Amino acid sequence: MDQTERDLEGGAGALTPEDLPRIFTLLSQSLSPVAEIQKDADTKLRGMELRQNFCSCLVEIVSHVEAERSGRWLASVYLKNIIARNWRTRLRGVILPEEKAYLREKLMALLDDPDDQIGLQVAVALAKVGRVDYPKEWPDLFEVLLGRICRGDEDDHRVRRTYIALHLLLKELGSKRLAIDQKNFETLCSDVLYGPVFQMWMNDVERLGSSVNASHDFKGILIQRIVLQLKCLKRILIQGFQSDSKALVIASQVERSCPVLIQALQSWISATDELVTVLEGAILKSLRILVGIQEAHCWAFAGSLVPFLELACQQLAAPRLWAEGKYVKSLLTGVYNVLKCPGYRGSSSALVMTAGKAREQKAQLESMAEHVRPVLRGFFAGGRDATFLCQIIIDRYFVHSQDELLLWETNGEEFHQEMEHSANEETIRGCAELVHTALLESNRESLAPCIVEKLHLCRFGDTQTVEEYGARSCVSATSPSALQAAAVLHSFALGAYDLHDFVDFGKTLNNLIIPIISSREIAAPIRREGLRVLSFWVSKLKPHDRPGLYRLLLSVLGEHDPVIHLMACSVLQSLMEDWDFDVEQFREFVPEAVHTLIRILAQCTDYESQLEVFSVLNLVIDHLQERTIECAPVILQMIPELWQRAEGQSLLKIQIMLALQRLVHALGKDSPMAYPVVLPILRFVIDRNNQDPTNALEDGILLWIVVLRNAPEPVPDVVGPVESLLHIMGMSSEHLLTGIRCITSSVLLYRDLILENYGNEINRVLGGYVGTVKDRAMIDVVSCLDVIFQACPKYGLQCIVGSIAALVLDIFDKNKGVIVIAPVLVLLSRISIAHGPNQIQLLFEYACQSNREKVAAILDTNAAAYASIPDASDCDRLFACFLDLWLRQFDGIGQTGMRKIAALGLCSILQASIPGLLERLGDIVSHVTGVWFEVEGPEAEPDPMALSFPIAGMGPRDDLVPVSVDLEEAEGELSRRKVLFEQSPIVTLKIASYFRESLSKASLAYGDVLQGSLHGLDPAIREQMEVMLGSKGI
Repeated sequence: MDQTERDLEGGAGALTPEDLPRIFTLLSQSLSPVAEIQKDADTKLRGMELRQNFCSCLVEIVSHVEAERSGRWLASVYLKNIIARNWRTRLRGVILPEEKAYLREKLMALLDDPDDQIGLQVAVALAKVGRVDYPKEWPDLFEVLLGRICRGDEDDHRVRRTYIALHLLLKELGSKRLAIDQKNFETLCSDVLYGPVFQMWMNDVERLGSSVNASHDFKGILIQRIVLQLKCLKRILIQGFQSDSKALVIASQVERSCPVLIQALQSWISATDELVTVLEGAILKSLRILVGIQEAHCWAFAGSLVPFLELACQQLAAPRLWAEGKYVKSLLTGVYNVLKCPGYRGSSSALVMTAGKAREQKAQLESMAEHVRPVLRGFFAGGRDATFLCQIIIDRYFVHSQDELLLWETNGEEFHQEMEHSANEETIRGCAELVHTALLESNRESLAPCIVEKLHLCRFGDTQTVEEYGARSCVSATSPSALQAAAVLHSFALGAYDLHDFVDFGKTLNNLIIPIISSREIAAPIRREGLRVLSFWVSKLKPHDRPGLYRLLLSVLGEHDPVIHLMACSVLQSLMEDWDFDVEQFREFVPEAVHTLIRILAQCTDYESQLEVFSVLNLVIDHLQERTIECAPVILQMIPELWQRAEGQSLLKIQIMLALQRLVHALGKDSPMAYPVVLPILRFVIDRNNQDPTNALEDGILLWIVVLRNAPEPVPDVVGPVESLLHIMGMSSEHLLTGIRCITSSVLLYRDLILENYGNEINRVLGGYVGTVKDRAMIDVVSCLDVIFQACPKYGLQCIVGSIAALVLDIFDKNKGVIVIAPVLVLLSRISIAHGPNQIQLLFEYACQSNREKVAAILDTNAAAYASIPDASDCDRLFACFLDLWLRQFDGIGQTGMRKIAALGLCSILQASIPGLLERLGDIVSHVTGVWFEVEGPEAEPDPMALSFPIAGMGPRDDLVPVSVDLEEAEGELSRRKVLFEQSPIVTLKIASYFRESLSKASLAYGDVLQGSLHGLDPAIREQMEVMLGSKGI
């Protein structure tokens, strides 16, 4: 065994200083451009990880400043990763306590490494160690770090590196979730870190303020230090104190810090342009700290609400050039959090209730909220500040920028996606919308009239010629007044909920919104916002307004600007999803809507836009009804080209298949007209050799289910994917739920024909899942086998005999409940009724031969069942055990239809000469008569066997299949199941007459012994039997 093999197996001894050159060489080789050398070096280094002192060797390499820089850097990376993996592990490669102590000392010294990248890796490693070892193994960690900062000398390199390590340590410790760890972290922050760090930050802020004439380099170094201090303070203030939003206990340190932070922020913002650009990081960090404090410690922040809101409004009204983006979003987020703060509203939603003190906590919360509400009302007194802020948001943040308008011109689909589907928190516009909504909600009485008045004062007449509009060459040239008008419409749309009592929307719709949308001469941004108003105000539309709006929207959808027609799609979707949507009103517009949406799909190049249009098209398809045949060719003609364009875009493929599901289901008996388009897609998606990672297999199977359910008659190509599906089902149970339903529908459609080609494979796949899947899946397997037996009288039983034999043995599992046993009893009852009880005996003989070990275990566990027939064969003994199981579980069968079938099965069993049967005659008669009284007796409810396929055993239930249509409405399979149900002898077979017939046949086998057993029955059971046999109609 060579050295590398010993390293990999951890069999080599501890590393020594003599190994350092070899380790350094391997580190250098692992950076080699030659793949073989790199791979060999990595392998050897991985083996060394398991040897003692490897981390110490890495530390020594890192500490040799004169060594090659790349090797030192890689050593620091290895050191960080190994510490992260092995510092606390109990597996091989554990670092011994003595080495850990050495590493802690060396890591602290290595923080001063002159290379910034290596120093950062060391700081991260130190933080990983501190996460595990503080406070037990390294109690003086933070005292040492603070000592490095407060030495008094001006070693900026050491101080800056120490702050980096401190920040990383706080990040690690603050992320621990155990209660004891959080308590330790809070103690650390409040008792150890807050005072020194906050004081050092204030000192540096003061030095920066007094260093007006200092060099630019000095200011830059000082600002870097301030930013690092702010990073530490963020962790200390936000995570290092218990949230008073949850506990109502105000941390005085946090409360004292807020005014100082706001004052520092204000002074930095007011600095000269040259300095403020350098201060950008500190400004953003301090603002985010304030926003975080307000969210976590709303009551400690309450005393600083007015200064913060004044600062925010001032900055939002006239931000500096550098202040766009993250800074503005933080300002808007801060204002929004104040407006929506649950605590300030007196809501206890964020409060952590203490057992027995909930009432006191709520009273305290309400008392604290009463002190804050006047402050907020005072700030927005008379609506001046609220109106001012709302005006800022509309005029500055709802108006499209020139860059946005240029994007509209060059890529309308991308513009639409950015404007409509970006998360609110990700964009300035989205944050502004949140603040606008919160402002209007909290200041409705003062703001609503202002917004309505602003709407009436806007100029909506700015025009652009139709030719220019058609060429989309003038969007970027839209006048400022038109953009302002669009912003006001945007505000009006967002305020739909709060403005409904302040405006007559019917009049506004007819006099303003419809004329804006209708005229192509009005600026496109205004028309787009007019469409948005329709979408947001849809609940205020009157029924008589809707037909005209459908006509208007279809007209707008015919335009060529993707921004406009995508917005129109959104409006149409809102109208169709509205609670008051009237299908009959919309039906006359369905053909035109289908044609228009198909044309838009052909024009869309962005798949997200295609998804959006498809979602609307799917809604329209749902309402085709008698117009289906008229519109279907247009949809089908478009699908092949769109499918090709969807290569590599699984979401778009899924939308296409969802649309086809709806279309095939809407076509119903005419669904074969879709086969030329649907079947090639099914062959591609349900293909055992398809390795496409974006292949939407599950959705393809769901589409095939819909095709099979709606097929009016057998067509050879429809069953084409069966072979691939069976192969896929045999490899994994992932598609068992949907696959079983495909097999069931294929059997109902093709009957014995499908078993001729795939019977053995179906038996292998279904039998393979017996006993290996959960109860819900087992029920589906049994239901599928039941349908195969009923629908395929020629080949059904002989094809699935192996699966049935496996079921017979599986139901003896003690963990199997009646929910699984009941459908198996139903299946065996059908077989016994159709082919006689001798067929059941043959099944048991097959089961005994197929798995003798399992049969022996069953017989050993249930020896009492055949104690009276010691000389019987294993098959007869197994049947005796099965009969006892049947009788024992009978009362647990809940569904009436299944109970009747099981009772008829017991009647059938009486016809056979089976050892031990007469000993169980009393239980058999008791169950049979009990079901007779339930379904046929004098007090039975009328028609208790109502047509219900799940109860009648006509296949698996459909309520778990995630298709987009109602499968129970598929006329093709509905008629096939109904025929099969009506042909079943169980529907017309009467329990009393069948019991009498079975007794007659049993008397031939048992003679006088049977009569003696009947006379020996319990008197109550015999009386029930006599009532049943004496009933009318027998």
